[in-house]
Amino acid sequence: MELFQSLSPEEMERLANAVKVQLYASGENLCRQNEPGDTFYIIREGQVVVSINGPDGRTVTVAHLASGAFFGEMSLLTGEPRSGTVTAETDVEVLRVSKQAFASLLQENADLTGKLAAVLEKRNEGRRTAMAASIVHETAPETRSALATRIKQFFGLR
Repeated sequence: MELFQSLSPEEMERLANAVKVQLYASGENLCRQNEPGDTFYIIREGQVVVSINGPDGRTVTVAHLASGAFFGEMSLLTGEPRSGTVTAETDVEVLRVSKQAFASLLQENADLTGKLAAVLEKRNEGRRTAMAASIVHETAPETRSALATRIKQFFGLR
């Protein structure tokens, strides 16, 4: 996974040992837009749909994700509310990574926040493009250094 490519094999093993497997039935919400969150999801099996509520009240589908895809990284890394609602289109099995599971990695690897911010910046650009195409209110782009700062603040790092 692009998000975890900068982890060492030992860090990957520690993270893998901390993840939890969770099952969702078709039609069930994994997370809802604007809810607080500090969990990251990796789809192991199945398919989900990501939708957002626009300022006009319309619900817009912005993505369909399947096995190997991930979501929730901004909530995990910055503590910000969920940017969309994720609903199981089929029965889904996900791996859940909590803030607690990720905190020790960030505390031990000072360079990791910058690397993660670079991946988030890239994903945010894709999200902004999808939102703009759906006529949803667009926020100003956030720089990599600003994202790295938010990650450090959320995890209490210096």
